[in-house]
Amino acid sequence: MFQLKPTFKSSLAASACIMALTASARAETFDIPGGDLATALNRYTLQSGVAVFVSGDVVRGAQTHGVKGNLTADSALIKLLSGTGFSVQRDPSGAVAIVPGQPSPSPRRNWAARMCSRSRSPSRRCRRNN
Repeated sequence: MFQLKPTFKSSLAASACIMALTASARAETFDIPGGDLATALNRYTLQSGVAVFVSGDVVRGAQTHGVKGNLTADSALIKLLSGTGFSVQRDPSGAVAIVPGQPSPSPRRNWAARMCSRSRSPSRRCRRNN
């Protein structure tokens, strides 16, 4: 039987992770009309390929303004949820869930805050943003 070397396996796994991250950051064309949030989330999953976990009971009766245009999957989902009272919650595994509540700060801001907090000599910009 054909055996893969451990370094090749690691390289292959890393490549798969990079491809998955690149796919979520790539702009796609979305055309999801406003209306029932549950229906809109189903269309989002079909158009983006991103599985979203949500309880139908939780979003029952919620409405969205929809989303249209060339956006990343993350941006489209945030726009889709805008004004609905729901937000995105991501698990470290990459799973995406829709939960009641206001949106959390953007991942980019969280990243910047973490980088500033780790810095031994925070710049003026870090002190101002934290």
